[in-house]
Amino acid sequence: MIRAAPRLVPDLGGAGAEAAMRELLSGPGRTVERTRERRDSRIEGALTFDSPSALCGAPLLRRECRFQRTAEGGFELSMKISVPTGSPGGPTTGPTGTDAPPAVEIRIQTEGRILEHNSEGPIGRGNVLAWKRTPDLADLGDDGTLRVVADGTSVFAYTARTVGRSALIALLITAAGLWLVVAEGRRRLAREKGR
Repeated sequence: MIRAAPRLVPDLGGAGAEAAMRELLSGPGRTVERTRERRDSRIEGALTFDSPSALCGAPLLRRECRFQRTAEGGFELSMKISVPTGSPGGPTTGPTGTDAPPAVEIRIQTEGRILEHNSEGPIGRGNVLAWKRTPDLADLGDDGTLRVVADGTSVFAYTARTVGRSALIALLITAAGLWLVVAEGRRRLAREKGR
């Protein structure tokens, strides 16, 4: 999902910002699910894509975009997004821009675990990363590059492995405890018979 201030969506012959967002995100390997104008006047586009390479080919995002597979089967994505300097749309308060919505917001949900990212916030529920940039950050020298490194292991597989390991450890601890109880019982029985 991509959210951008209307001034960041190029005008395509007066078709409107929503239509322009749809046109600038659609193409081979990309399906635009919806575009809409939010209450804060930003334009939102939700899309799915076959591969990060297809995402890099979107006209709205076709700038400095690099995608490569990692040795572990994951991927590394680096994409430069234009964030204007200054705040002509209204004041913001510092680097987080708490009073005004960010000029650009991109939400990414990957199947694999996100290992590294340059977002200010944590990874949300459902393995969703929200990357936001405000004009203030651009003024402070932020280059507006989104960076994400994801693992090849799906979150479900990783969780299943973790639960499986925990269950195995619990089983081993229980078995060791039972073995100690039985051994102690046998030792006591042997002592009682020896008397």
